[in-house]
Amino acid sequence: MTGIKGLCVLLTEPTRAAASGLPDYVTERTTKFGEPIPLDLLGITLDTSEFRPYS
Repeated sequence: MTGIKGLCVLLTEPTRAAASGLPDYVTERTTKFGEPIPLDLLGITLDTSEFRPYS
């Protein structure tokens, strides 16, 4: 059994839908919960310090 990981995945710059019908993304940024995530396109930083994994 694998432990629960508290990760944030930020997907940006959607492109045309893939064969599955879901959009594909140019950029994928993965960080741990608690680490700030810069949102360059918006000029802000997302605070993830309050994020908690499901238990």
